[in-house]
Amino acid sequence: MLEKSFGLLFYLKPAKNQKGTVRYVYLRITVEGKIVELSTKELWETKQWNSIAGRATGVKEDSKTLNAYLDMLTAKVHQAKKMLVEDDKEVTAEALKNILLGKSNEKRTILEVFQYHNEQMEALVGKEFAPLTLSRYKTALEIFTLFLFLVVMPIFNTVTSLYPYQDPFIEDGSMFIAKTS
Repeated sequence: MLEKSFGLLFYLKPAKNQKGTVRYVYLRITVEGKIVELSTKELWETKQWNSIAGRATGVKEDSKTLNAYLDMLTAKVHQAKKMLVEDDKEVTAEALKNILLGKSNEKRTILEVFQYHNEQMEALVGKEFAPLTLSRYKTALEIFTLFLFLVVMPIFNTVTSLYPYQDPFIEDGSMFIAKTS
């Protein structure tokens, strides 16, 4: 994979209608000319900021603490970039932002999540859970699946026929149906 242009910058940005010299510290991530900005939710005085270095100036404890926090965020961005490269995923500014914020691009149905939970439970039977607990979770999954097909799907089909709104993820109620392998 060819290296893309990549840059990180910390800078001060005033809040809307903000007066005074205290500003929020923002992180700007740039990949191939595409920019995303994230707030660090930290406030800092403009007189104690080195805009070239993107760091707080001074030798007091609060300056050292802020700079350590910014260094940690820088390390997290580089770790996220490494993770994307290792997973053969495209490194984009938005993908890095989503990783930092803990957002996932993967869409899963509730039944997929429920099934995954039951598989994890099955692996822990005898260690942390009794066999009867797993049996109850499997029964709950079956009853929930029936509920979706017998109660929710007819309502969903009625509503979509009355209000034909098109969403690429919600096609014919497939958001409720677990994928079978």
